[in-house]
Amino acid sequence: MQRSRVTVQYGHMPSQVFEHEVDGVYCVVRDISGGRPDIPIEQVLEALELQLTKWRAAGGDASGFPSNVMEHADTFRLVRPELVRWDVWPTRLFCGSCGHVLLLRTSRQAEAEIPASRRCRQCRTGTYRQLPYYQVHACGKRQQLQLPQCPDHPNDQRTFEDTGSFVTAGFRCSQQTCRRWLGMRFATCNGCTFAAADPANRTRNLTPVTARDTRAYYGHRLTLVNVDAQMRQARNNDRAAVYALGHYMGTIGDLSGMLAAGRGAGAPSPSSQAVDLLNMIRERYPDDVETIARAQKVVDETRGDEPALERTRTNLQPSTVVTAAADRRTLERAFLHARHSVDNLADVAAALSSAGSNVLADRIRTGLETARQLGLARISLVREFPIALVGYGFSRVHSDVRARLLPLDATRDTEQLPLIAVDADTEGLLVEADPVVLWHFCRANGWTPRWSTSEEPTPEQARAWVLDTSFSAVSTDAADAIRRVTHVWSHLLMHALAYHSSFSANSVGEYLLERAASTLIFVAKFNSFNLGALGALAEQHLQLWLTDAADAAASCVHDPVCLAERGGCHKCLAVAFGCERFNRGLDRGYLVGGGRLAIQEGFLYTAARLANR
Repeated sequence: MQRSRVTVQYGHMPSQVFEHEVDGVYCVVRDISGGRPDIPIEQVLEALELQLTKWRAAGGDASGFPSNVMEHADTFRLVRPELVRWDVWPTRLFCGSCGHVLLLRTSRQAEAEIPASRRCRQCRTGTYRQLPYYQVHACGKRQQLQLPQCPDHPNDQRTFEDTGSFVTAGFRCSQQTCRRWLGMRFATCNGCTFAAADPANRTRNLTPVTARDTRAYYGHRLTLVNVDAQMRQARNNDRAAVYALGHYMGTIGDLSGMLAAGRGAGAPSPSSQAVDLLNMIRERYPDDVETIARAQKVVDETRGDEPALERTRTNLQPSTVVTAAADRRTLERAFLHARHSVDNLADVAAALSSAGSNVLADRIRTGLETARQLGLARISLVREFPIALVGYGFSRVHSDVRARLLPLDATRDTEQLPLIAVDADTEGLLVEADPVVLWHFCRANGWTPRWSTSEEPTPEQARAWVLDTSFSAVSTDAADAIRRVTHVWSHLLMHALAYHSSFSANSVGEYLLERAASTLIFVAKFNSFNLGALGALAEQHLQLWLTDAADAAASCVHDPVCLAERGGCHKCLAVAFGCERFNRGLDRGYLVGGGRLAIQEGFLYTAARLANR
């Protein structure tokens, strides 16, 4: 069976049950074959190692993976999906007319013993179709329905009555003088080591599902930037994290020094003559502060990026720099800018004005002014986003650590665990929340103390505060607020695309840079080219797109229940595909206030208050 690569990633992964478009047959994926994508497996394994470390640190079970992925590279293989093999499953059938139940032992029987017409053997008028229910357990087990037997007629046939609900559907004894009702059997996962390890929190009961039930299969994926060899060398340099943090803060503009460091270049030595002149001035004129400052500036100009790197370190907590060095996304953000693939829309507007396209430039500036009033600091167009999406495992019943995280099944011809990967150069929009507004928002809600030196931080200080708060080892209310404001904005922008572009929320993805209060919304088509549709959106409809996204935060068709009890639902925030957090942590209250967390002032109100002062 052939499928598009994105369809495989989200609906046809190994051990996943899906509904075939031909006659609505339920199938289970046996394996996926294909060539190897142009993605360094070391980069994928590094990202996987970080993901598994987080999972295990939170108390999750991932025993199917090696304890140290980087040391077991030969255990995995990258596969670009080209062919999907599947089996018919479940193999429990019933007649849609008389309810006669047919039990097939294997999928081979399903292929060989059912005639093309699927005519019922009992009534000869109805046709067989699969029982639409099966059961799964959080340990990863998948099991067909257990067929009950009549206590008075244990060897007789059964009929099935499908009401569309597992709770009310069931079987009857086919003996005409009996017709006893035989309800569904809720099975348990016998001998389950996963449940036995924590019996107080892990039930042995299997969960009834259908092929369309999301609880049946949660695919776990890595989203990463497919960086080139030069970038990977820079990533291994101990100063790369300082460059990346400084670029976000604004203390470092040019990232060519990061690439040079990756090639082995060390810190440049200051001019000996300039240093001698500075020392002489300090010795002879110790009170001439202005002259000493000018001489120091001359020395700094001979030191390359070192003064900017020192300024970055001074403004940040030392632990922030250490933690950021292990944060892949912080460095990938810098890599995108170092490749000159990111164009700030403010710079795009200036270039258009210089070229005489004043109408288009003014339209972009109007959109950016709207962004400022909504608490967004920068919006940039990412022209070449080398995205890679790698499926590495799955869980059932729960998407978090309440379930066991399992690797994808190895194919029959190899014992290596597959990593199903698709890659492409696509386009995206990088949207960054205003750090000053974020600080005022957290301050208004009592999540951060007053600024020590003034009434409020400068933009550079606010960016340093965002980084220190986000990278703190101890989670705080302010850190949660930064992450959730970013995530909610991301989903609102994805939904609003449907009104001003050819994309729906399911045809784009998010690449969350929450520690930099940013999100990158990209086209999830994974084609070899793109048509610049998001660029056209930013140039033509930026104001309307942002306004519609912000307006959507205010209400939901399921209010007041949605905001008061859940914070967000499938009608306002949740997306079917493309969310890296499985729609967890979404709460509109962070933007509009109130809600189940009783937030005093929403982010949008803080932004409006600051914009009008």
